[in-house]
Amino acid sequence: MEATNTDFYAYQFKPVLTLLQTPTNGILIADVVGLGKTIEAGLIWTELRSRFNLNRLVILCPTALREKWHDELTNKMGLSPQICNAKEMLLILKDEKAHAKGFSIIASTQGLRPPRGW
Repeated sequence: MEATNTDFYAYQFKPVLTLLQTPTNGILIADVVGLGKTIEAGLIWTELRSRFNLNRLVILCPTALREKWHDELTNKMGLSPQICNAKEMLLILKDEKAHAKGFSIIASTQGLRPPRGW
């Protein structure tokens, strides 16, 4: 609870517990707008990072939500995410130093579509 700069709401920790107890290692978070899905995802990432020493994160979201994800991950989770287009993301994913050091990338579904004829 102290690992992030968030207010504690018990319901936001339910997805973390659900993921840790599921044999599939996956979870879908979906509910009404404004209940904290971004925070829930950030709490899941914080837990996985502390338990398994993970250091690479890719957020794929609609273009309109990139800044929201950036602000939440920066201000509440203490990360330094980079908003990337397809070319920038490919460079990071190919960079072995970035893999060793770790990274957090935010990209949009629209921004990762390759140009026609690529």
